[in-house]
Amino acid sequence: MTIRRGGRSGIGVGWTLVSVAAATVAVLLGWRWLTWTPSVAPDAPVDLAGRQVPVDLPSDEDVSALDTGGFFEAPVQGLRVPLRSALTAGGVINPPSLTEAYLYRDFGDPGDPASGTVVAAMHSVRGGHGPGNALADREGSAEAPSVRISPGDPLLLGAARYVVTQVEIQAKAATSDDARIWSEGSSDLVVLTCLIDPRVPLADQPNLIVFADRV
Repeated sequence: MTIRRGGRSGIGVGWTLVSVAAATVAVLLGWRWLTWTPSVAPDAPVDLAGRQVPVDLPSDEDVSALDTGGFFEAPVQGLRVPLRSALTAGGVINPPSLTEAYLYRDFGDPGDPASGTVVAAMHSVRGGHGPGNALADREGSAEAPSVRISPGDPLLLGAARYVVTQVEIQAKAATSDDARIWSEGSSDLVVLTCLIDPRVPLADQPNLIVFADRV
């Protein structure tokens, strides 16, 4: 799962900064298809099931990853994973692990409702078990993904509570230009994960986008 971002206009940025005025954000979502195979490097990252996944992820140092001491929780889906924070690196949002959710400090802070839209990201693992698989998954050879999160479902980022207002699947190219995600005030929280189909060109690969409001 890789997200490429540019700037953002008039944003109060929230997965930890106060409101800032920045250039327009042009975000290209390029979530990588993550899967596991029997042949992997000894130091390959592991998913929530402990399976090694042959994928290159940035190091904690690359993205200035920090522990927040809190958790990302989707109670209806039975998801509770550590919530860490990170920064974009070279314009790319690419969480450095397959077992945690990441709050991006380039955007808003869940602890400060006035700081703008919070952006969180996590990996899913096709044929495996990443945090994003709890929200949506592509099972076997199914044409359509199985979406497991719906409007009205609660989400928790540490002590901050949200309720899902909209769930959408769209191609990466469309996501990069979606003002509802990258414009201030559209939603209090946006959660992104990948839904990759290897038969589809990269630019047309789908992302799951979850919009939520603070409660």
